[in-house]
Amino acid sequence: MRKKSLLIPLALLLAMSLVAAGCQAPAPAPAPVPAPAPAPAWEWPESLRLASPGVGTANYAMMIAWGAVLEQTTGMRIRVIPESSSIVRHRWLKQEMVQIQMHSIQEAANGIMGVLGYQARDSGPLQMRAFWQSYICPWGFVVRGDSDIETIYDIKPETKIGIVPGFALTVRSVDALLALLEREATIVPTASHVASIRALGEGKVDVILTSPTTGVVYELEASPHGIRWLPLPTMAEDPEAVKRWLSMSPVDVFSPATLGVESARGLNMIAGGQMYVVRADISTELIYHLTKWFDENYDAYKDKHILLPEMKIDIVKAGMEPIFLPVHEGAVRYFKEKGMWTADDDARQEENMKLVTRYVEGYEAAIDMADQRKIKVDPMNEEWVQLWENYKKDVNLQPILMMR
Repeated sequence: MRKKSLLIPLALLLAMSLVAAGCQAPAPAPAPVPAPAPAPAWEWPESLRLASPGVGTANYAMMIAWGAVLEQTTGMRIRVIPESSSIVRHRWLKQEMVQIQMHSIQEAANGIMGVLGYQARDSGPLQMRAFWQSYICPWGFVVRGDSDIETIYDIKPETKIGIVPGFALTVRSVDALLALLEREATIVPTASHVASIRALGEGKVDVILTSPTTGVVYELEASPHGIRWLPLPTMAEDPEAVKRWLSMSPVDVFSPATLGVESARGLNMIAGGQMYVVRADISTELIYHLTKWFDENYDAYKDKHILLPEMKIDIVKAGMEPIFLPVHEGAVRYFKEKGMWTADDDARQEENMKLVTRYVEGYEAAIDMADQRKIKVDPMNEEWVQLWENYKKDVNLQPILMMR
């Protein structure tokens, strides 16, 4: 009897444990994975410093116009610093004194190749990137309307041609013109681009190179004596002459002028893409948001200057395709978002980055060689200039050519 009574509680205990096990709550579901935190809102920097061509130029007026809208819409302080010398502006960018610089594509090529005054220690090749375009600027030779010079072929040794020593485009283009003509002329240095236009109006020089989009040119066209443009020959009209020009200035392309004063329209001139350029190491986020701002705020700034409609994104993207400069990765990111970046763009970008890198690394190596030989790195020092030119030949650094 005693054994039996012990078995009953054990059986009861076992049954109760089985019931409890059957009624046990299911295991809790895994905790949900928290959603990723939203990206922090973009905050613009307090200020931006922009280097522009001199007061009185179209690019200065354009930069002031869209810069005011940028300042109003972002809260940034925008400082536009005018400087006639493209070499000085290039140096400012290399030394990080400005974040954005306006460069014609021809001047950018001179800077990357380290020629025509760009051969200084604090200038020359640098990892530079384009991210937006201002406009395709025509550049042509012009005389007063009462001048005896009817065409470029009327230029003689005594003809006074104004140049701006710090503006390599004028120096190189006059050299190219004289190579085309196979003759000499009297060169007259002027203080700035605008000063050269004033000198033409005052009769101090006979011929200058300028853009028909420059504000002061409009004034000169409206003056009593007016102006007359000297169109350049096309390849079809005079192929040997054009080849002589390109032997001196291989970065040039030509097309009929479609912008600027009426007297210039339709005449064959140098066509110079005007690019907003930055250092390659500037913030990718900043350039991405600037590129996006230019696109999304186009309607807010396009009527602030007669040339600002040229800054529409499809015109800008097309203008970047024939150039040798890489596009900044922040701008590339935005173009990809817009479906405007192709496999061809990737291939060109890779080649352009290799080209610029070869020049940058070669320039650094050449400066090291000059330092070892106690040669002063200065564009006025012929020994240094020749060392750099010889180095480029030794390592097969070819001149930059624009697509034509």
